[in-house]
Amino acid sequence: MPVYADVRSGETPPQHPKRFFTAQLYCQNDYSQIVTSGGGTLHEIRVHGRRVLAVDGSKMPVQRAPDLWDEFGGPSDGYVPQILVSVLFDVIAKIPVDATIAPYASDERAQLCNLLKSTRDGDILVLDQGYPSYAMIDLLIELGLDFVIRVPIVSGFPAVEEFVLSGRDEADLVLNPAPSSPTHVLTPTRLRAVRRIGPDGEPQVFLTTLPRRPFCRA
Repeated sequence: MPVYADVRSGETPPQHPKRFFTAQLYCQNDYSQIVTSGGGTLHEIRVHGRRVLAVDGSKMPVQRAPDLWDEFGGPSDGYVPQILVSVLFDVIAKIPVDATIAPYASDERAQLCNLLKSTRDGDILVLDQGYPSYAMIDLLIELGLDFVIRVPIVSGFPAVEEFVLSGRDEADLVLNPAPSSPTHVLTPTRLRAVRRIGPDGEPQVFLTTLPRRPFCRA
């Protein structure tokens, strides 16, 4: 469901509940406002001239109302309906680019696909470990999007598990779906894997299409 961009902060909340909740979540700032208010330049909100975008999905409670229960649902033991809000966010400029509102039980990867229409050539997409799959990575490459994706280090891609066991901090690896997988028809994908230690002291692994230079620290 698209964001209702015609509903602006400060307006009287409309009667339609979905518009009201969307209005609370959506920011109407644009780049010109940021440049004016922050004293920055377009160059300062880019990385090597490129936007850095991230996607995140959150479950949010909404008003307890029969029509919202019917349309959005919620946890079986919950007292109020919940919605899944997925936001495409410009990490450097610190503004939302697009957002979707979907029923509680919606698939976050499907919402990501809906948000990809708001990306453009040159964007770098950052995703957390709930999003990657063989099919999603294949789609991002088909769309020509560079990405940095955190991936699970166990029970995920076998190539990533082998990389972790190798003890290396960086390597090129090939994602190749198993013959028994429905995604085995996809072309094997060569990506750069980078290992780092997270804030909790545990290792993290990221897959990226970015070249080592000028993104040696990606």
